[in-house]
Amino acid sequence: MAPSAAHVLKRWPAEYWAQLILENPQTQFVLLGGPEDHFLNKIAAVAPDRVLNLAGKCSLVESAAVVEALPALVSNDTGLLHVAEQLGKPAVALMGPAPFGFPSREKTLVLQRELWCRPCSKHGQGPCVNKKYFHECLRDISASEVSGALRRVMPPSEESVGGAK
Repeated sequence: MAPSAAHVLKRWPAEYWAQLILENPQTQFVLLGGPEDHFLNKIAAVAPDRVLNLAGKCSLVESAAVVEALPALVSNDTGLLHVAEQLGKPAVALMGPAPFGFPSREKTLVLQRELWCRPCSKHGQGPCVNKKYFHECLRDISASEVSGALRRVMPPSEESVGGAK
């Protein structure tokens, strides 16, 4: 999983990542992020026996190697999503405030909401202009929806043995 992104508004809420882990009790997870992504510690804490938090422990090249080794990736609109696509790895892309244009590979399942306010900025830096429901573009995507999407993109043999995601 790649829960971080350069801009906070491009991040699916941290509590949703934690819920995704809790909804998949037979699955091992790996968290990838940078050294400043301290919020990943709270996500990892929901199931420390099933979550390997590599935030800040891998270079970009090492993170790419981890993505290559995983059966699938769940990611915000960020660099590791693009890495997964270039490697031909199955991925669930959580697309929020930025304009669409990538990802585009067959093995990538894009989850997004068509909203009047989206895109709100060129690179997702904001501000969020939706005064009625702040950050709706990502907050409206549930952990259950992502779980279902992940099951659809996972290679059958990996899913059946509860492989790491």
